[in-house]
Amino acid sequence: MPQGDKRGNEWEFFDATYDGHWDDELRRGLGQLTDGKTGPDDFKMGYYDDRGQGWVGWRNDTRSDQPIEIKFEFDVVREFSAIHIYCNNQFTRDVQIFSQVDILFSIGGRYYNGEPITYTYMEDKIFETSRNVTIKLHHRIGKYVKLRLHFSARWIMISEVIFDSDIAHGNFTTEEAPTTESPIQSDVFVEKNGSGVDGELPVSTAKHDDPTYMAIVIGVLMAVILLLAVAIFLIVSRHRQRKCFASPMTGKAPSHLGSTCATVEKGAALMAYTLEDDERLDFQRDVRILAALEDRNIARVLGACCREEPYCVVMEYLEHGDLCQFLKTHITAEDAHSMPIGVKTLSFNCLIYMAAQIASGMRYLENLNFVHRDLATRNCLVGKAYHIKISDFGTDNELYACDYYKVDGTVPLPVRWMAWESIFLGKYTTKSDVWAFAVTLWEILNLGRRVPYEHLSNEEVVESLRRFHRANEEDGSASESGCTDGTNDHFDYLPRPTASSKDIYDLMLECWRREENERPTFREISLFLQRKNLGYAPTS
Repeated sequence: MPQGDKRGNEWEFFDATYDGHWDDELRRGLGQLTDGKTGPDDFKMGYYDDRGQGWVGWRNDTRSDQPIEIKFEFDVVREFSAIHIYCNNQFTRDVQIFSQVDILFSIGGRYYNGEPITYTYMEDKIFETSRNVTIKLHHRIGKYVKLRLHFSARWIMISEVIFDSDIAHGNFTTEEAPTTESPIQSDVFVEKNGSGVDGELPVSTAKHDDPTYMAIVIGVLMAVILLLAVAIFLIVSRHRQRKCFASPMTGKAPSHLGSTCATVEKGAALMAYTLEDDERLDFQRDVRILAALEDRNIARVLGACCREEPYCVVMEYLEHGDLCQFLKTHITAEDAHSMPIGVKTLSFNCLIYMAAQIASGMRYLENLNFVHRDLATRNCLVGKAYHIKISDFGTDNELYACDYYKVDGTVPLPVRWMAWESIFLGKYTTKSDVWAFAVTLWEILNLGRRVPYEHLSNEEVVESLRRFHRANEEDGSASESGCTDGTNDHFDYLPRPTASSKDIYDLMLECWRREENERPTFREISLFLQRKNLGYAPTS
């Protein structure tokens, strides 16, 4: 990668800890981008406090508007699921997150054939906090990964790059040089300047004027056309049979059910399921259980069709959608004085008002000994006057796919919201929901803009929770273990949100105690938040 640039006469945003070759570029070594340390929001503080924990920065005007290229070499061929790039966004000082990143993969490291993964970041000129940008890599294979970071301001500053990957199994051959004669065209990626990316696939070396060659090509094309026609026919027939149309909001089926689809209209969400014969009784049982729930803070079952296909459930849906997306369209009232007129705001009391409703709904479920298992802002709905209802729409929503991780190859789990006993012991109780509520409260006070444990990969989150599990194995008997107990010293607790008061953060820490019997009940949480917000009523 290129070495960082100077900023004025005072600051050198170099990779000062790089242990490889220093020439015009940095080669065959490791440095600040892989040391596990993230820089502070103010890049000057990182420079003065600790040169090893700061930022590596590049300036646009020294590179003729060309993107920054960073190449990573791994020890073996790997299968990549995600990349996390920790970026600075002090836009008032000409530092912004990249406008676009292209990610290319190679086995041999010389040629990067194939289409790159392209991710475009929406410009943020409201919040100057540093953040982790996570990009799904869709299980692409390679030993070498190249990033092309496009500038959106004068400076790009990166502190850490982390890959989620596993060793790829199979036989892999290095890429050949792309041929220039009549390449087979795939979807061409077009950059902002309109130029195509080199990603053509190599073509056959047979002579194009050979009649046998032409016959083979025509035969293959005819076979492809027939297969596409059959596939389109089957898709259309299946959709007509199911009478269910795709929607950006996809409903969740219980774990034993087949695929689902959903449509949202006029305060209701219609979810349809494809079921096997042995699944119908379980489906009817689950619908009866959900239909029996009646609470002002729980989304209701409005109707169901259980006698014949398509099997459908009509769930209540609120006009403002899920809480996570709703929060992201607002800022705290305390920050509004420096914002333009018209920016939507939420006061601290309003945030606690919404959290208290979630606690009230969970208190109702706790009285029934009903365990939710996936409490998060993505699974809460917002209506008029900040009315909150707990649902379960977020699980199969593509927007939140990165919130779920397969532990040991099992079903995807929301590990960043889960208590340690649920992951390692498979134990789900109302007290594991209490743990998830504290994470949900943390999301609310951060207005949905921060992912829990954003500085850790999914594997690191699981390993951090594993320390609780090990402590539980070493200490068979219940001990006086508070959140500052010695056995929990190495667990990475979520930091206190800027908008949080001390007593609210203390409540979160109580919910994250190792021993579940030491965590508060939802009755206690609900009463505490109601007293905290006594006398508050929303204005709209």
